[in-house]
Amino acid sequence: PAAKTDEANRIAESVLSARPDTPLQDVLDHITREAARAFDAPMAILNLVDEKGRYWNSQCGMPADLSAMSCDPRVQDNCLPTPHETIVIDDILEDDGLSHNPFLVEKGIRFYADAPLLTRSGKTIGCLRVLDTRPRPTDDRAKENLRVAVSAVVEALEIRSIPVPSVENVQ
Repeated sequence: PAAKTDEANRIAESVLSARPDTPLQDVLDHITREAARAFDAPMAILNLVDEKGRYWNSQCGMPADLSAMSCDPRVQDNCLPTPHETIVIDDILEDDGLSHNPFLVEKGIRFYADAPLLTRSGKTIGCLRVLDTRPRPTDDRAKENLRVAVSAVVEALEIRSIPVPSVENVQ
């Protein structure tokens, strides 16, 4: 438990402190765009979660009013919880749980796909979401693409969080 928390915090801290122009950010932005493309959807968000809240570390296609809300603490109550498994809902208006979500309904979101960012130890540190204002049927290939994208994100985060020894410490 404590080790899982330490690992997740280390990974999340590394990414949250990265400057937007770092190579890691480029990789995360690319993966976010590819996730949207895999579903032929206009929007995708990479969320990271820590003890202080939820952060949109990367996004593509988000309208300005939604992008401005990325770190607004008032949005936290309207954000969906980070899932523990991949969720794909072709039309939220036909889903008992999401059809009542004020954030999604108000913004006209109809399609919703969500996959957790799981560390090797099984700790959820965020998620990758794909959204659209129109419903769509999906297939297993698209869902697998989302899982692959999430694995790529976690791998990039874990690589980034490995400390690099300084020259004087190398023997």
